[in-house]
Amino acid sequence: MAVPRHKARRRLRASEAVFFALIAVLVISAVGFLGLDAWAHAKDRKPYEVDTLSAWLQWKGHTTTAPEVLQHAFQGQVFVTTDGEGLLPSGEGIYIFDEQGRLIDYSLDSGQDPSFAQDYGHRDLARRQVGDVTVLVMPEEQ
Repeated sequence: MAVPRHKARRRLRASEAVFFALIAVLVISAVGFLGLDAWAHAKDRKPYEVDTLSAWLQWKGHTTTAPEVLQHAFQGQVFVTTDGEGLLPSGEGIYIFDEQGRLIDYSLDSGQDPSFAQDYGHRDLARRQVGDVTVLVMPEEQ
C-alpha cells in the first residue's frame, strides 16, 4: 500500500532550521558588507570635471590653496593623500598632480593597486601636513 505523498514529507528538525537560518544570515551579511564597501569606494571616486588641484581641493572641501600645496612638488609631481576608503582599506587614496596642478593619476586604495605603487614608488615618501591637506614629500624635506 502506497503512503500518501503529504504524509511522506519530513519536517525540518530544530537543529536543521537553525543551521539554515545561520547560513542565510551569513550570506546576507556578506552581501551587505560588500555592498557597503562598494558604496564607500564610490563616494570617493572623483567626478569627471575634477582634473586640477584647485578643483580637487574644492571638491574635497579643503581650505588650503593650490599654490600652498604645489610648493611641495618634487620631480615635477605633488602627491596628495586621502584616508583609505572602504570598510577595510589596505592603503590610502593618492592623487598625483603635476607642477601646474593638473591631475596625472590617482588610486582610491593604493594598497590594492600594486601597479600604481610600482609606477610611482610612493611607499618611501614621508607625510607632511600642509594646512588641512596631507602631502607626500621626500624624507629629508620633512
